Amino acid sequence: MHRGREHDSVFVNSESIAAYEFTQHRTKEKARQDGEKLADILTDMGRESANQFKSRVAYFVTQDEPTADQRTQIAAIAKARSVQMHAISFLTLQKRLIDSQLYLRLRDAAPFGSSGFAPSPRPQQSLPPTEMYIQQGLLPADSGQPEITTIDLASRCDAGGRIVVLGDYGAGKSEALRQTYQKLRKSYLRKPDEHRLPVHINLRDMYGLRSPTEVFRRHAESIGFSSSEQLISAWRAGAVNLILDGFDELIPLRWSGGARDLRGVRKGALGCISELIRETPGESGIVIAGRAQYFSGHDELRSALCLTDAQIYSILDFDEEGLRRFAGSELARGVDEWIPRRPLLLKFVLEYLSPVERGGGGGGGGGGELQPWRAVASST
Repeated sequence: MHRGREHDSVFVNSESIAAYEFTQHRTKEKARQDGEKLADILTDMGRESANQFKSRVAYFVTQDEPTADQRTQIAAIAKARSVQMHAISFLTLQKRLIDSQLYLRLRDAAPFGSSGFAPSPRPQQSLPPTEMYIQQGLLPADSGQPEITTIDLASRCDAGGRIVVLGDYGAGKSEALRQTYQKLRKSYLRKPDEHRLPVHINLRDMYGLRSPTEVFRRHAESIGFSSSEQLISAWRAGAVNLILDGFDELIPLRWSGGARDLRGVRKGALGCISELIRETPGESGIVIAGRAQYFSGHDELRSALCLTDAQIYSILDFDEEGLRRFAGSELARGVDEWIPRRPLLLKFVLEYLSPVERGGGGGGGGGGELQPWRAVASST
C-alpha cells in the first residue's frame, strides 16, 4: 500500500527499484490511472536517502500487447513526471526473465547425452549415413495403454506431464529426449506466448551437486550460458519444461556398506535431482530418462525421484521396418537375429567398424556380399 492505494509489486535491491502494475483492461483510462500510481511511488521512494543513488523504473504490464493509446498515455506520464516507465505485454515481461534465443542457440551447439557419440570414422568406411531419426515406440508401464512416440512425449511434457523413459544401454533414450527437446523448441519459437522454454540437462555433468540451483549453474556453465540466474528465475516462475537425461549416470560421493544399503545409496546420489523435481512448479513438464535396472522397481523409482504420479514408459528396440530404415535394406539383410536392434549399437557397427572386404580374394568367388555383423560376431 502507498498513499492509500494498492500496488501490485515493488522490488527494491541495493542498486534499483522496480514497480509493476498488471492489467487485463485495454482502455486508455486504465493506463492513466496505473501510470500515475507508478509515477507516485517511484518519485516518493526516490526521495528517501537510502534510495537516492538507485535507478528507478516502472512497468505497466498488459495481458495482450498494449494498445497505441495505452503506450501514448504511459509515455506522456513518464515525460511529465520525469520517471522511466514502459508499457509492455506479459509475454515481453516473461522474455525478460531469460534470453531464450541465446540459451537455445548455445544449447543446440552442446552435446545431448550419448546421442552425440561420434568417434572418428575409418578412412575406408563406405556405410550409409544414419542422421535421419527413426521413430521408436514407447511402451507404457500401465498395461492396456497404447504405445506412444516422441511426438506424443513432447505434447504431454508441454501439457505439464511428468514422464519417465526407461531403456537399456544404447536403446535410444538420449536421442528420444533430444528429439523431444527439438519438438518443444520448435513449438516455443513458433508461439512463445503459448509454450514454455525447453531446458535440456545432461545429468552426467551433475556429479556431487547438492541443490537445484547448483544444477542450473553447472548446466549454464557447461553450455557457455553466462546468465545462470536467468535460468533459475525462469524455472522458479514455471516458464520452462525440464528434460533430464541420464539419472542412472549419477553415482554417490561415497559408499561404505553392503548391498542392503543400495536403496539409500541411490536415493542419496539422486538427492539434488529429486529436490529439483519436487521444487519444479506444477505447470511445468518434466521428462527424465535412465536405465531401468538402476532401481529395484517402479515404486523405488517414484519415491527416489519424487515422481509419485509420473507416467513410466520403456523405449522399444527397432522392429524390422525400423531396422531397414535405419540401416538400409542391403545391410539389414545381414543382421543376425541375436543382434539387438538398438540405435547406438547399430550406429557404432554401421559407421565406426571396418567393413568386411567384398569378394573372396582374387577370382575365388565369395558372392561379394558385405557382412559386417558376422565379422563382429566372429571377432568377439
